[in-house]
Amino acid sequence: MEVLRSLLFAPGHRPHLIRKAVGPDVVRPVDGALSAIEVDEGREPGTLDVVPLIESARGVRDAHAMLTSSPRVRGR
Repeated sequence: MEVLRSLLFAPGHRPHLIRKAVGPDVVRPVDGALSAIEVDEGREPGTLDVVPLIESARGVRDAHAMLTSSPRVRGR
């Protein structure tokens, strides 16, 4: 877990990719996990961004719901 935390808060951090994202039910748990880590680390919640990677027809179909399911998804 320490390695994950060090990667999440590395200088010049980049958005965290969610591979093969198919809907909001994939994005929301990642959002919750990142929020818990931010709180544990004393960071402001919502500072870590995510980018769901749409790699399937289902992901395309549910793209709007997925991309609006979390404020961590930026650039919508």
